[in-house]
Amino acid sequence: MPERLTEIFDLAITPSLERHAKIAACQYASPILEAAEEFRIFSESSSIANTEGLARILESPNAVEPDTGKYTASAFMEATRRGISTQRIGMTTERAIHEFGETRVSAHNEKSPEKPRTYLGYTVGIVSMFRSATAPDGRRLFGVFSTPEPELEHADIFVVVKPDKALKMAIQRVFYDAFKIEQAIIPQSVTA
Repeated sequence: MPERLTEIFDLAITPSLERHAKIAACQYASPILEAAEEFRIFSESSSIANTEGLARILESPNAVEPDTGKYTASAFMEATRRGISTQRIGMTTERAIHEFGETRVSAHNEKSPEKPRTYLGYTVGIVSMFRSATAPDGRRLFGVFSTPEPELEHADIFVVVKPDKALKMAIQRVFYDAFKIEQAIIPQSVTA
């Protein structure tokens, strides 16, 4: 069953916005979920340990309130629509993550100048926080998959259950707790 991930992550077959629905439809549960996380989706994929850190880019105003410096209510809502994109910190550098974030924000601002964003830095969550999060019925909430991209050691965090409204709030809480905004790693250009 984990082999289905090859098709799900093949952009020629499955548009990225459809990945979450297809992964949720697999209804991955232990031990199949663990096998899916170990499955090499791409030849460059490698196993992600529970102790590994994942970097999440912080942008304002879409994820961080410009006035308060706190997460917006919708900061991680994309987890239930298309997954959360992260970088594997053990396989990259602080500088490379900042460069990626600044480039991403710059590209967004060129494409949508009427809704500009500011790159604020990144925060790091530990994989085990996602793998240990469960729904009230005991099912795991998240799958963490190695999804390298050209020049980018990438991982995606997907919600692997079909959440109701209450579960969506619990999912948001896991992200807030895992990616602590007060521990953000700020680029020197912001602090100077």
